[in-house]
Amino acid sequence: MTNTLNLYEIILLILGVLLFLLLAAAFVYQIFKQQPVKKLLYFFFFPIIMIAYPSIKGIKSEFFEVSINSSIDQLIENPNDTVARENLISSAEQLEEMDLSIEEKKKLGEIYLLLQEPEKALDIAEEEIETREEQSLPEEELEQYDYDWFIDLKNIATLQQDNQNSENSSRELKLISDGE
Repeated sequence: MTNTLNLYEIILLILGVLLFLLLAAAFVYQIFKQQPVKKLLYFFFFPIIMIAYPSIKGIKSEFFEVSINSSIDQLIENPNDTVARENLISSAEQLEEMDLSIEEKKKLGEIYLLLQEPEKALDIAEEEIETREEQSLPEEELEQYDYDWFIDLKNIATLQQDNQNSENSSRELKLISDGE
């Protein structure tokens, strides 16, 4: 879902490359000294994993994104699809625990709107709007950070919230009028 690396992934990548180079130099040194290199070969596993981790995570997140998009499409086609709804709820819970990119926050806001949870969508929108306003970015840069998208999310979530409140008020009024 994200094309950027987190700080810990960059650190893993740099340390993995440094460890690999160090092991390669030690390997060459062992060969020139005609010493056994078998023990050294086992250590090459670690830098390879450190370097490959962001790629492995990327494959996993692409599968996760396809799964979310599939559930969103299913729920849009059939709003009564409980399996798609449960998948989206599970995906939203998983996304909440992650350090999210802007695209992932947008996806999470979309999920909350589909799940009829405007309060959570509103929280995401307000947090992003506040972050952008605190940064005091010029308008050209605000477009880059999807500022307008989060403004729209806030407006839609507010409308959805007002609509839910209106429906609840109508139900309560109907219950009161039926009881009298």
